[in-house]
Amino acid sequence: MINEQYEGMIANIKEAFAQDPDLPVVALNSFLEENAFQALVELCDGVWKKECIPDQYSYAVKELPPFDAVRAFVQEVTGQEPLSMPSRRFAHRDFTLLHDEVMPEPGVLALFFLEDWNEDWGGSLVFMKEGEMLGRVTPMKNTLLIVERKENVQEFVQYINHKAKGYVTMLAI
Repeated sequence: MINEQYEGMIANIKEAFAQDPDLPVVALNSFLEENAFQALVELCDGVWKKECIPDQYSYAVKELPPFDAVRAFVQEVTGQEPLSMPSRRFAHRDFTLLHDEVMPEPGVLALFFLEDWNEDWGGSLVFMKEGEMLGRVTPMKNTLLIVERKENVQEFVQYINHKAKGYVTMLAI
């Protein structure tokens, strides 16, 4: 299931993950073997439920089975269990916003992207701390993103503009 290129590379991945003390992050491209990736894409087909609170977020969600093998991999890399989050799909006019009075729980985020994305369309995942941008991630197909969200770090998904073609899916692992 997990691409064999990552077998035996845990030490290297841990080292890459720990390079930035403010925002430990690693993106693993071509993470799943092609047949496993295609099976996951098919699993995600179908109806997603739109959720919108205009001053907080707009996106679609879908209940998916747990990804135990990938969760175990993330835990091996970080030493922490990934935080639970909804799997979300973003399209034109979707977004999430930051709120100063709402600080998310620190911990490890593990997100898997199903589609390639063009940053000109918006939709980048942005990490902030006290008004300063720590990093920005543009989703790439078949990529596992592992991020440690430290104390007072927040993230948001930029508004997806009219240029967007299709949608971007962020599966919470």
